[in-house]
Amino acid sequence: DPVGDNLYWSDEVYRIFGLEPQQIDASYTYFLSRVHPDDRSVVDQLYRSSIKNSESGYETEHHIIREKTGEIRYVHEKCVHQYDEAGRVYRSVGMVQDITEAKLYEAQIHKFNEELEQRVLDRTAQLEAANRELEAFSYSVSHDLRTPLRALNGFANILIEDYTTVLDHEGKRM
Repeated sequence: DPVGDNLYWSDEVYRIFGLEPQQIDASYTYFLSRVHPDDRSVVDQLYRSSIKNSESGYETEHHIIREKTGEIRYVHEKCVHQYDEAGRVYRSVGMVQDITEAKLYEAQIHKFNEELEQRVLDRTAQLEAANRELEAFSYSVSHDLRTPLRALNGFANILIEDYTTVLDHEGKRM
């Protein structure tokens, strides 16, 4: 009831706010007092501007604070306005859904993804370092073997050039 500042809550909404059913007289003022201070002005602005601009409603996610425990919960809120023939809102119908667990899981998944990305970066750096070491080793081995292989090739050519007549077929093959 936007005119009378009265809200009619289901038992589930009371539970979400950490209250027993019908424990308080629900009102928009009370509802707004339970919205986390960081989110309060945004939620109020969404509600008021949706009415002022004759919008069908609004949808948002925000934090609430349970009165008794001070526990912070994350909720998804959706509101739809009903207008009379004169274009005035006579009723706002909404729902509040506790999405705290989903948000916690989402945060965990985000954290796991960040850790995984960091692992990939670390492993990539390790592989790049290993590749650099392998390239250095390959260059070193290649360089170290070049002189002895050149000498062997030179001696083989000498044998072929100078001793072909002395070598039998197997000696030439070798």
